[in-house]
Amino acid sequence: SLEFIETEENMEIAIGYGYVSDANKLNAAVKAYSDEGFCNYSNMKDLMQAKFPGIDYTSGQPVLRGISSVHSGSAALIVINGAVGGSLSNLMPCDVVSIDIIKDSGAAIYGAQGANGVIIITTK
Repeated sequence: SLEFIETEENMEIAIGYGYVSDANKLNAAVKAYSDEGFCNYSNMKDLMQAKFPGIDYTSGQPVLRGISSVHSGSAALIVINGAVGGSLSNLMPCDVVSIDIIKDSGAAIYGAQGANGVIIITTK
C-alpha cells in the first residue's frame, strides 16, 4: 500500500470529508493569518475583501458563490472558534488569528448550511 509522506513539495490539506492537494487548494480552500497585517484594517468587511478578492458583499453578508441555496440565501456560513452561525460585524480584525475559506465539496461537512461555502475564523 502507498503511504502519503508530507513534504514541502507534497502537501495535502484536509477539507470536509477528504483532502485536496496543495496545488489545487485555491479551488477549494484558502487561508490567511494575522501576521499578514490584519490590524491594518478597521473592520472585517475591508479585511475580507482585501485578503479574499472573490468575496461579494452586495447583500451585506459575505457571499463566496453567486448561487443561492434553498435554506440560507447566498451568504456563506460563518464559524467562529467552532461556533456555527457567527457574525463578522462583531469582530475586530486585530482579534483574528486566522481565516479559512472553504467552498465546493470541502464544505460538505457542514451539510446544507455550508452549501454556499464556509468562512472559519479563529480568534485570540
